[in-house]
Amino acid sequence: MFRNCRTCRGGHRKCDRARPVCRTCWKNGFHCKGYDRDGQMVFVNVDSGTIESSSKIILSEALSLAANVSSSSTSHSQHPAENLYRNSLNSLELTKLDFRNHVMCLWDHFNLGHSRSSDAWAPSFTTLINRNRFLDLALIALSSLRLSQTTRDKQARIMSLTAYGESLRLFRSCCENGQITRNPHLAATLATASLVYTMFEAMHHTPSTIFSSGVMFQNRHLQGAILFMQLCGPQTFTARDDHLVFKKLREMVILDSFCACQKSFLAEPHWMNEPWLDVPKTTRDRLFDIAALLTGPVAYALAHNPASVGAGALEDMTEKLETLEASLDSWYASWHRNLLDEISATVLQFQHDPGSIDIAFDANRSELDAVFLQVEYWSLRLLLQLCSICGAKRNLHSCPASSDYNGITSFINGCNELARKLKQGLRQPVYGQNIVRGEGITEGQCRSLLPAWALMTYERHCERYPSCEGHSVGKLASDAFSRN
Repeated sequence: MFRNCRTCRGGHRKCDRARPVCRTCWKNGFHCKGYDRDGQMVFVNVDSGTIESSSKIILSEALSLAANVSSSSTSHSQHPAENLYRNSLNSLELTKLDFRNHVMCLWDHFNLGHSRSSDAWAPSFTTLINRNRFLDLALIALSSLRLSQTTRDKQARIMSLTAYGESLRLFRSCCENGQITRNPHLAATLATASLVYTMFEAMHHTPSTIFSSGVMFQNRHLQGAILFMQLCGPQTFTARDDHLVFKKLREMVILDSFCACQKSFLAEPHWMNEPWLDVPKTTRDRLFDIAALLTGPVAYALAHNPASVGAGALEDMTEKLETLEASLDSWYASWHRNLLDEISATVLQFQHDPGSIDIAFDANRSELDAVFLQVEYWSLRLLLQLCSICGAKRNLHSCPASSDYNGITSFINGCNELARKLKQGLRQPVYGQNIVRGEGITEGQCRSLLPAWALMTYERHCERYPSCEGHSVGKLASDAFSRN
């Protein structure tokens, strides 16, 4: 529930807690100073049957002026959108502006408390509110579920499930009306909603269970988001609002490709260039360019037995890995060169010994950016090293006598060191890996997904080839001879 407004609290008056200004101040001619942000624990009730008639009248009268304003000032009129409001929750008797304010308040509570880095994903959804009712309800569902988990509010949980179900109903209705292929912007909105649904399901899991639960592997909503992305094409995501959401979609799609051992369509040149025609690439955008290109070699290395890989295919993969390694080295040098001196010192300490410092989620933005990027860099470097080991094993199978054992030892040692750093890095408070119960998707938990998957892939590789973790190149050679 809302707390009293600042004006009523200061005058010790009873506040009716109406939005955007309280009725008590309005009736008595006082200037309402609004509400404290930490008091915006909003419960948006979509079931009109549980609202008292008197409350409906108060709500309608208090926002009668806002209703007139909303009809003449909409910030999204320039964007094409389907008129889905007639099939939605008009029985609540909320004006469009009031509904928008409710969604904005819930979403602000969601992202302001859990978005800290300059590349945080949640704020990018704010500008998409009030375009389509199914997306608004999806955001209500996600933010209400967050509220229910952090405050243990049963009403908020019921709200989240109700909004989720209603959003899905409108979503399916929109998919069945046959307008998607003729309206790429609608397809982009459907992709955005599908991403929110994916996160809604993921919020029921902790970081340690999100992969074993299957949420991040062949998830039905994420697969829908991928389908809608491909349907509308990369040119749809050039506008800033859609572009910011595309960046989050891109991150999740690349991770899904890693999980499925498939080369991502995002590695195609037009997907790597067209969405940035009007917006310059950030440092993280360039890092994920490399991640997209790495999906092919990782899929090939993990999906094939080393003994079954032909010499030509191995040579091609080795060449790609060398190119990607050079790109990753160049990215790291450029990023590190442009860091501020004090942040560079933090990164150097973290790089040398990740367990020697604690980076909490309330650290300054530059430090968080640096830590997140450093750990993601380690993740991609570890995957590159694993692919190189797979190539080295192929040489052992085909010609053990001429194999470069020193090179193989270097790859194995590098993997072990990177894995050690990743384990220590993911123990940082910022990643929330020690949370026992699901507390929802924080930015830190989202940024932990790629490193966690890279570490899990390394551990599975060590289980399959125990000699990798034990540095025993001789054991690898012995295995190669015994299989030939």
